[in-house]
Amino acid sequence: MTGETADLEFASTDGIALTDALDLVDPPAPADSDAMVVKTVRVPRAIDRAIADAADAAGVSPSAWIRGAIEASLAGRERSGLVNVDDVLRAIEALPRAVV
Repeated sequence: MTGETADLEFASTDGIALTDALDLVDPPAPADSDAMVVKTVRVPRAIDRAIADAADAAGVSPSAWIRGAIEASLAGRERSGLVNVDDVLRAIEALPRAVV
């Protein structure tokens, strides 16, 4: 069987096409469950390296770092009276500079 697959060639997009074709559905979890689900995300290699570096600097796994980044981003969208720090920094940067 191994000899039969030795001559096969695969393009780099074959795996992407296969995963896109699969209709993966997470099994239902109880509404109050904190069960984790797997999400597949494609990022450029440079972003992957940046995630690995940031996770390493924070002393966590890349998965935990990504989860934290998503949670932080979503927290800024809640109408709790709190604002996202990144939004504040962007607003400050957009202000005209004072001339002294």
